[in-house]
Formats: sequence, structure tokens, C-alpha cells
Amino acid sequence: MKVLIDIDEKRIQALAAIGAARGNKPRTELIDEALDSYINTHKVLPASVFGLLAANKVDGVEYQRKARKEWDEQ
Repeated sequence: MKVLIDIDEKRIQALAAIGAARGNKPRTELIDEALDSYINTHKVLPASVFGLLAANKVDGVEYQRKARKEWDEQ
């Protein structure tokens, strides 16, 4: 999908400099990379990942001690 965005002159110049430093990479590729980076660093975790150990009736501190002990044994 194409999206129309406004970019100020300062950012256009910065993108041009970055593109030139990276082998004349097109502005659209730089913007795609920037969006991918932003999305990857701001991902929202699905609710299903929370409480994965809820079914365990083990005390959290005891579970942690056991997990750490496994590392000590190696």
C-alpha cells in the first residue's frame, strides 16, 4: 500500500546523506528499514504469553532457585 507522508527538509537531507553513504540506497528502502526497526522494537506481546506458569503450583522463588541450581550443576 502506498502512503503519503510529509517529511521536512532536514529529514530529507539526512535521508539523502544516509542513502549516499550506503551506496545510493533509495529513500523508500531507508524508510522501510526505519519502519521495520520501529515495529520490531515496539512490538506488543499478545495477552496469551502472560501467565504461562499459572498452571504451575510451584512457588515462584522456589522455581527460581531450582532453575539457578541447574546452572550451577553444569
